[in-house]
Amino acid sequence: MSSFVVKSQDNSDQVNARIDSVRNLISKTKSDTVLIDLQIQLAKLSSNQRISFWDSLLAKAENLQNISLQSKLTDKIGLLYYQVSNFQKAMQYWVLNLKLSERIGDPNEISESLNNVGYLYYCRGDIPKCLDYYHRSLKIKEKIGNRYSVAASLNNIGAVYLQQQDLENALKYMLRCLEIIEGSNEKGNIVSVMLNLASIYKEMGEYNKSLTYNYKSLKLSEEINDVDGIAVSLNNLGTVYSYRGLNDSAMYFYKRGLEIREKFNEKSGTAALLDNIGMIYEEQNKLDLAYDYAKQGLDLASELGLTIQIRNSARTLRKIFHKKKQYKEELEMYELEIKMRDSLDNENNRRVSLRNQLKYEYEKQAAADSVAHAKESEVKNAELAKQNSEIKAKKNQQYALFGGMTLVLIFAGFMFNRFRVTQNQKRVIEHQKEIVEIQKQLVEEKQQEILDSIHYARRIQMAQIPSEKIVFNKLEKLRK
Repeated sequence: MSSFVVKSQDNSDQVNARIDSVRNLISKTKSDTVLIDLQIQLAKLSSNQRISFWDSLLAKAENLQNISLQSKLTDKIGLLYYQVSNFQKAMQYWVLNLKLSERIGDPNEISESLNNVGYLYYCRGDIPKCLDYYHRSLKIKEKIGNRYSVAASLNNIGAVYLQQQDLENALKYMLRCLEIIEGSNEKGNIVSVMLNLASIYKEMGEYNKSLTYNYKSLKLSEEINDVDGIAVSLNNLGTVYSYRGLNDSAMYFYKRGLEIREKFNEKSGTAALLDNIGMIYEEQNKLDLAYDYAKQGLDLASELGLTIQIRNSARTLRKIFHKKKQYKEELEMYELEIKMRDSLDNENNRRVSLRNQLKYEYEKQAAADSVAHAKESEVKNAELAKQNSEIKAKKNQQYALFGGMTLVLIFAGFMFNRFRVTQNQKRVIEHQKEIVEIQKQLVEEKQQEILDSIHYARRIQMAQIPSEKIVFNKLEKLRK
């Protein structure tokens, strides 16, 4: 499976110049944040792989509560643990990096973090979660609109499907990837995708389409002078023609590929092509030529310790010795073939065991995290319940206050109403009192008028009645 080409790095002179520049800035800065950032740059330039050093920088960044620096450092520490195959620790730091990236809100960082976590799930054999994270990463990249980054994700997803022999989905994603980068300047990556498509079509039995993409990758590799791409394309073409029974065409491409591999002293590829040529000669019953090529392939594979290639070359030689009726040598090759097969099975078992161990450790850690999360949730729930209780108490207090205020307002309204009634009654009483006073005055006036009339009449009467003295005198006269 071909992956995207990694772009070349700066040369040593440029790196040394940048190191000097960063050291100069470090000696002058007074900012803790800038100092940590410069130390990160210097450590990367000098390829500092000491995890303890990076952990110390992370502790400083955490003290400063600088999320951006923490994100950079957790990404780097996760990579360092991944490089030493400590996938559990790598997962721990990359998951933390994902959380920090989400807090920062940088979609580019989030998508890369998702991609990293997805790859770790692939390493532990959890393909559904791997694809879930890959797809989440792809979705963000598509939203951002970075076409090259989208193409890289499509290539990753397609590669996973191909490894799982889900050829339909592998083809779908590889074609989407090619559609994006075809016609761009990323010709090395176009070659990689075309080689992947050729492999998919070969596995699907669509040999004509496989040949088409192999020829395209060969042509483009020659244009950009990609030696490895040329050799792989030639080998693939030979294999497809061999599957179709066209041994002469297969031999032509195998020998062209062998010439390139030998020229650049690429021994692994040379061993494979020597065995492929030996198989063609064996099928053509050119047993001496077949033996020469297969034996050279076996010797080179043994020198390099290539278990798979040793097995393949031993199988080819076994067939040759059988046809030559050299049964002793045939038995030796058969035993070697079985030994390499068992070794591969043991290696596969070891990998499965390692993967299961990683899975166990990861799930154990996940369970511990789950318990910690449960405890944390319990504490948070208790705090939340307390807050809800306080809020409820405050609401009850507010309701009581509002109720009291309502009662006060009602009572005040009642009192105001009673006051108004009292005032009205008072006004009525005062008005009636005024009326009574007026009537009293009228009565008094009438009474005075009556008294005055009586007094006047009396004076008149008294004026007409003789005085007692006159009466007394008259009576005295009459008595005499």
